[in-house]
Amino acid sequence: MKAAGHDLYANEERIIPARGQEVVATGISITPPEGTYGRIAPRSGMAVKHQITVNAGVIDSDYTGEIKVVLANMSDKEYRIQKGDRIAQLIAEKIVESDCYQVPKLRKTDIGKQGFGSTGTSKAQICEISARAFGKFYQRPDTITGILKYNKKEGRISLESVNISTELAIKSGKYQKQRKLEEMVPQEYHGYLDVFEEEEKTKLPPHRPGVDLDIKLEEGQGLPVKKIYALSQDELEELWNYIKQNEERGWIRETYSEGGSPIMFVKKKDGKLRLCVDYRALNYVTKKDVKWEWGNKEQAAFDELRQKLCSTPVLTYFKPGRPLLVETDASKYVCSGILSQHDEDGRWRPIAYRSKTMAPAECNYDVHDKELLAIVQALKEWRRYLRGSGQHFKVLTTTKIK
Repeated sequence: MKAAGHDLYANEERIIPARGQEVVATGISITPPEGTYGRIAPRSGMAVKHQITVNAGVIDSDYTGEIKVVLANMSDKEYRIQKGDRIAQLIAEKIVESDCYQVPKLRKTDIGKQGFGSTGTSKAQICEISARAFGKFYQRPDTITGILKYNKKEGRISLESVNISTELAIKSGKYQKQRKLEEMVPQEYHGYLDVFEEEEKTKLPPHRPGVDLDIKLEEGQGLPVKKIYALSQDELEELWNYIKQNEERGWIRETYSEGGSPIMFVKKKDGKLRLCVDYRALNYVTKKDVKWEWGNKEQAAFDELRQKLCSTPVLTYFKPGRPLLVETDASKYVCSGILSQHDEDGRWRPIAYRSKTMAPAECNYDVHDKELLAIVQALKEWRRYLRGSGQHFKVLTTTKIK
């Protein structure tokens, strides 16, 4: 199945000011098929992560000029567009072409001239109920549960419906104030803030003596020539987009070398394609006599890394005879748990983690039954550790079970 939208790429660098907009050229012109028009739509990734959307964007079939995109920045910080960035998508939509004519009078309708908000209102009854009753009402299809929001400017209250997706968004911070990067990254790592940025990097690092690396071949060896792997139509299209984008960025350039390495594609978790280069033949003829240096600086970094790995709660091996602790928790739709054990210093160290989505019927359990379900699942999964351990073990949960 082909994508509905065709990617549009920036043909120039632009800075979109905070709460402002800029017109970005694409360097291309198109003619939509007869009976259609081109609609420029925002990219979901830019809209969600950076609050960059598209203003206007209708391309008539008789327009033959360059396509330009009006990008609007809804955030409080400026956003930089690099040449070759994907900035929007073009969607071809069918239209009904009709002639307009004047009439002396319009037909009567229920709404008439009432204007905005005239499609009807209904009264809402608000009452206080217990958490147990709310849990039961939440599962009923005829009941709407949600978040009440008050708009001070408009003087009205609105109800935002809550489902599992909304709840996950709330927990992930969608409805929380966005924190600055400096607030989320520890102070000692502020010198590397660019590593934690979500924006896609579009420039190569500068050349630096002692950092740049040459690939040297064994004596008498040349660049290997390998057979090109066969690619499907969608993979060829992705390869062409990859070459075009990275040539414009200056990351790659055309070459007439006698050798080359084949490429292949693997699917990411989101279904998109990732380009991979098969360098095995090149690695075989590359010199292996790289100078190995290990001084005080390298030893200090290694010691610090070892100390952090040993002091943080990373997984450790199970050791028979030591005290065990089972911690469980349950939400509306997930059961989770941690199995820990005492180390040599008497500290609790995790041995295993678990998390499992509830079945549809289990989602209807009340809070206490869900907590018990989490305990039962944990005891079953970690039976090999707990049974026959020769001692009692503790189970901790977040809810008091009577």
